[in-house]
Amino acid sequence: MSWLERLNTIQLSIITGDGKEYSPLWKDAEKNINYNVEGFDFIGVEGTYVARKEKSGIQYPMTLYFQGENNIDISDAFEISARDKRPWTIKHPYYGEFKAQPLSLSFNNKFQNVTEITGTLWQTIDEKYPEQSISTKKDVEIKKQELDTTVEDSFSNALSNPNPSIIEPGTTAVQRIGKNYEKLKLSTEQAAELKNEIASASALVQNIVSDQRSAIQQIISLINFPFETVQDIRQKIDAYIITLNDLIGVFLKDSNGDFLPTPGQNATMYQSYSATVFGEMSRSAVNGNFQNRKEVVTAISQINEAYNQYLSNIDTIGLTEGYDISQKLDVIINQTIASLFDVAFESKQERVYTIDKDENIITLAHRFYGQGDDNIMMFILQNDVKLSEYVTMKKGRQIVYFV
Repeated sequence: MSWLERLNTIQLSIITGDGKEYSPLWKDAEKNINYNVEGFDFIGVEGTYVARKEKSGIQYPMTLYFQGENNIDISDAFEISARDKRPWTIKHPYYGEFKAQPLSLSFNNKFQNVTEITGTLWQTIDEKYPEQSISTKKDVEIKKQELDTTVEDSFSNALSNPNPSIIEPGTTAVQRIGKNYEKLKLSTEQAAELKNEIASASALVQNIVSDQRSAIQQIISLINFPFETVQDIRQKIDAYIITLNDLIGVFLKDSNGDFLPTPGQNATMYQSYSATVFGEMSRSAVNGNFQNRKEVVTAISQINEAYNQYLSNIDTIGLTEGYDISQKLDVIINQTIASLFDVAFESKQERVYTIDKDENIITLAHRFYGQGDDNIMMFILQNDVKLSEYVTMKKGRQIVYFV
């Protein structure tokens, strides 16, 4: 069937989680596909074997329209239906029938008798696989402890006769980690504890030639520091991502930003530090208190991109050691991302609404969150409301709320 025949014979249909059916007008057709991949390195064999598994959920950016005299009533009903957390069934002229969850929806009535809705649909399956017999938090915690032990053993064995030249980058990396963590919101007691962790790690790296195990034990302790602190999970993940990027520059690149032709023992340092950061980021993520679906999807993207970059770097420098680290790290990363997918589908959905007339924050907060001073304050914080807007928020202003 040609694209024109599809358009003429198949109407876009959306059956929301509450069972109601909507047939909005639409424009643009786009889908983004990612695949679950896994890389395998073999000692004595150049290159990496990449196994591509099943594709992960496709994302469909969309633009929908409800038009006519009742466009506002229909779009309001659609918005209420979209609050139901069960997946939608989509029948699309180009992409056929599939189930999906909305990541975010933005409503705009600037065209008067036309309501424009933009957002992204995330394809999902009916069931979660595999069913877990043990809580993900506990399982990831166990795997994190196993990974730390493996890193400690591998590091000590690989650097049993270390070159003193690794002291400088090892110390620099400790200082970079410390500075990144100092930007977190810490209590006075936690800030003092972090300084002690940094000082201890720096001192032991200076002594790494004679005692490799004590050095890596203290480095692991430093990297794992944020887990016990009460933080916004987004800030934690940002700190881990910045740290991972810093480690690339410290261990693998020269002053011009080019990869070192033979990083030598620096490669072991990079793998050990980075694997520990990834493990800690995974543990923090599965224990994180995400506020909404968009935050979870952002975290998934950050972890995925950082991990793919790490695998690419390992391949670029030709590191064939540390297979046990690679194996355990791959398991913990995949389990973390799978867990975050589950969290995303259960999290609140973001809504963006464009005000069609001048309003005040009390009316808007009560409309979207209900009565109460706490809801007004939440509305102010989520929308970065300025003092000049406390009395009147002007027509055309976009506001964000979550359902």
